[in-house]
Amino acid sequence: MSFKRPSLASLVDLSKATLSGKLGSDAPMLERTPEQAICHVGAALADGVHGHLYYLQRQIFPETCAEDFLPAHAAAMRLPRKEGESAEAWRARLAAARRDPPSGGDAPDFIRWAMAVPGVARAWVVPCWQGLGTVGVIFAPAGDYDEAHALALRDAVQSSLDAQPPIGVERSAIVAQAVELHLELALEPNTGEAQQAVISAIRDHLREAQPGAPVVLSKLDAAISAVDGLIDHQIISPSTNIALPPLSLPVLGGIDFFGA
Repeated sequence: MSFKRPSLASLVDLSKATLSGKLGSDAPMLERTPEQAICHVGAALADGVHGHLYYLQRQIFPETCAEDFLPAHAAAMRLPRKEGESAEAWRARLAAARRDPPSGGDAPDFIRWAMAVPGVARAWVVPCWQGLGTVGVIFAPAGDYDEAHALALRDAVQSSLDAQPPIGVERSAIVAQAVELHLELALEPNTGEAQQAVISAIRDHLREAQPGAPVVLSKLDAAISAVDGLIDHQIISPSTNIALPPLSLPVLGGIDFFGA
């Protein structure tokens, strides 16, 4: 059963009821009386205790803890902070490791080993990459997918994978092909500010893409629709979902904007 933190007002009422019971009187407590002051002071102290307990409760898990508590979680889970890694990225990595603890070489382990390399932000597992006993790991740097950056990280990712058990499993770090998308969009208003906001929204959407998965226009349309200040828009081109080759990731190539 979950526990709901009581409000200060309810604590005051509880304090009054408790004191009335102890005094054996149902008479109302008047303002500026010692009894009224005692009830408010007791309620305030209890509220402070509840607040501290609520704070401590949030430190139990990396998803909700204060930044100062992240090193303690990381030490327990053996996931040190990577160089240049933001606190929120570190928090997300710790939360993912808690959801999928080490399991002797399952897919979450390979993802975790790839993402332990500084600069790697996303990873996906390809089972039976080259037959039984082989595993492929596609990985991507932070931000927009950059194939050249991924190539520069491949040796480090491969070394991280090779250094881990299970013995006898052949593993390969795979650099995904970057596929540029070129779009034609009609916007209202078709201003520079609106265009930049739409570009940012599309880039954020593409960073969530899975290797080889098609770019679905309805989902892209929804990402554009969420842009603040945009009255209307239309995806002129392409007119259908965008198919991608296997082992590829989409990147935004260019957009031609028109007035709606």
